[in-house]
Amino acid sequence: MTWNPEDIYGYLHPDEGKVLNQMAKDGLVLEIGSFCGKSAVYMATVAKKVICIDPFTANYGGQGDEGFPVTVLPFLWATKDFKNVHSIVAKSTEVDFFIKDHIFDLLFIDGLHTYEAGKFDILHYAQKVKADGWIALHDYYDAFPDYMKAIEEYVDVSKCEKAGVMIYTKIENIRV
Repeated sequence: MTWNPEDIYGYLHPDEGKVLNQMAKDGLVLEIGSFCGKSAVYMATVAKKVICIDPFTANYGGQGDEGFPVTVLPFLWATKDFKNVHSIVAKSTEVDFFIKDHIFDLLFIDGLHTYEAGKFDILHYAQKVKADGWIALHDYYDAFPDYMKAIEEYVDVSKCEKAGVMIYTKIENIRV
């Protein structure tokens, strides 16, 4: 059985999922922060491959750290029918140097929503995207002011489009 993404627990609005689905079509996708797999499934239905980086230690509120892989089983269950989904169970800060530069068509960042984590993910993973690729950042709204600050330092938000609380733009609009 292949899941309907809306049946998967998570905080991604269907409008955001539809945009990710359109950007992921026939592409190689890198996702930072996968939670229970909802966004991965939206993208995997049309992408060539989705690489997901997450330690899977978030609580079910999405941002607390339980210290052990709480959401890895829901993620694996949600993505089990997708042979094009591959997970790296680690923090994004631990594996960036293993991933080649300029190979991804889409980078979706929905990891830890702190200034430090947002800055790291943008600075270290934007270079993984092809020159004509896309970046999407989830939860760009005032509940995460420090995360918004990091985004605004490195992303020309005036050139971003928006779906729900997700902003997205071509990678050329990133200042790294």
